Amino acid sequence: MADLPQVDQWDAGIYQLETTDAVLGGVNGPDNIQAKQLANRTLYLKNLIENINTAQAVADHVAATDPHNQYLTTPEGDGRYLQSVPDAAAIAAQAITAHKAATDPHNQYLTTPEGDTRYLQSVPTASTTAKGIVELATQAEALTGTDAARAITASRLAYVFNQKFANSSLASTGYMKFPGGLMIQWGSASVVANASITVTFPVAFPSAFFVGFSSANYSSDIAELIHVHAASKPRMSIRSGSYTGSVYWLVLGY
Repeated sequence: MADLPQVDQWDAGIYQLETTDAVLGGVNGPDNIQAKQLANRTLYLKNLIENINTAQAVADHVAATDPHNQYLTTPEGDGRYLQSVPDAAAIAAQAITAHKAATDPHNQYLTTPEGDTRYLQSVPTASTTAKGIVELATQAEALTGTDAARAITASRLAYVFNQKFANSSLASTGYMKFPGGLMIQWGSASVVANASITVTFPVAFPSAFFVGFSSANYSSDIAELIHVHAASKPRMSIRSGSYTGSVYWLVLGY
């Protein structure tokens, strides 16, 4: 036995069986017309009710603060349609703080963790045979001149020369002391014929007198003997023959 077919429609009326209607079943038989019409109405009403319930459900879903609370934790704004994500800014800030606080955050290729040098690749110390980092000498180290590992800058070199020649006097009668101890002194004096004068040096030689020279300060050629004698560390004598006038002198020692 088959079921009557149903159509989702609202039939305006229910067929009334007449006394003249023959008893006849089947899909289109008069005996089933009423049942079909009632069945159609029932299906129509069923679908209508279901549609009403669905529309309400959609409206309720849209209006809900957190319609997907089974997997969402952020109900505000459009974010309620996204899966919950941790605060990226907070995570980044925490990672940066930990990185800065680390003793050696780049230990995969750095070997010097102290100070700013931890952000530089390790460089060997320079030597006479290898390139590398070299420390600069202080003024005291440059002046001492015994450090073989530190470099001297131009300003340090100027400082050393100024200090080494600090006792020099570049006057008409003066002196200059060179690194290593050599000293040169110069000046002028007045002599009289057939007599000796004593010249006292601006600075006495600390160790020894080497050699001295003297010549006449005269505009014409003269054949006068002017010589140095009785030289010592603090002084020397200059003797003139027949010349009277001024002479220049130069001495070396250490």
